[in-house]
Amino acid sequence: WDCDSNELAYSTEYVLNESSMAPHDFAVTESYYIFVVNQLEIDLLPYVTGLKGPAQCLSCTGQGNVLHLIPRPGGKAAGTKPLVVQTDDPWFAIHLSNAYEEGGEASEDKMEDSVPKKIVAFATGWDKVTEGPFLSDWGGDVPLYDSVPTTFLFRLEVDIERGTVTRQKCAGHCEHAHVHPHWEGDGDCRYIYAVAGNTVGAFSSPPCAWLRFDSQTGEHSLWHAGPRKFVEEPVLVPKHQAGRRGKEDTADAWLCGMLYDAGRDQSCLCILDAARLESGPVCKIWCDDPMPNGLHGCYSSTLFFPPDKPNTQ
Repeated sequence: WDCDSNELAYSTEYVLNESSMAPHDFAVTESYYIFVVNQLEIDLLPYVTGLKGPAQCLSCTGQGNVLHLIPRPGGKAAGTKPLVVQTDDPWFAIHLSNAYEEGGEASEDKMEDSVPKKIVAFATGWDKVTEGPFLSDWGGDVPLYDSVPTTFLFRLEVDIERGTVTRQKCAGHCEHAHVHPHWEGDGDCRYIYAVAGNTVGAFSSPPCAWLRFDSQTGEHSLWHAGPRKFVEEPVLVPKHQAGRRGKEDTADAWLCGMLYDAGRDQSCLCILDAARLESGPVCKIWCDDPMPNGLHGCYSSTLFFPPDKPNTQ
């Protein structure tokens, strides 16, 4: 979809045969759309009859998930067949933060690169799921965090020629991972940002910190919000809107996220310098009331006014 013309640019039809429901997330590289399909089954009858909620109708098969690499129109792999990789690894993918291509050499009659040899992607998820009801280990009516499995950040490496996938743990107790928007789909992207929970122990907690993971060194830094304070998914806002300043650093952004202070029963928007995340917010904008916990956000460089007023950059 072209944001400037507000018109459809390309359309690709594809069927995920191994999927009983639409995947929660996907990633995009120059050449591929990337889907990680978790092995779930759904029984709709209890939901239709009002006996169960939608999540209660899901069950895990305990089988390895399936990766789908779908060629993008106009990309290096355009015209090739989609790659489907069946694994025996029963981990559970939740979100993908970034993906990029490696390899691919110039062809003899063209200067542009050939089809890439490898895909690297970063995803958050659970290390292993077993056969049984979906989220059965979360507890009862509300999540029991002493029992909720830890969410990890993983590095996936797809060998396109061999049709294989390897997975490596990068960081634990984190979710909702994002990168600087100018580096999405770029292998030069160094930092990944996410919410983080209690890093002590084997189980998760409500998110109470923001994390920056360094994909080059494997190190990470944190800013903890403090007792009875809970953070939400970060949104990365570039400091320079005109695109990259040469080799602009991938930490050259503002991290924006909502925080709920249970002691004050009040929410605020926190703004942190992504390059100095551990120093904490440079600004807090307090709301009059507590805000409901939300999921997923985005940033626009355009401020949208009511129709009778002009837009302002």
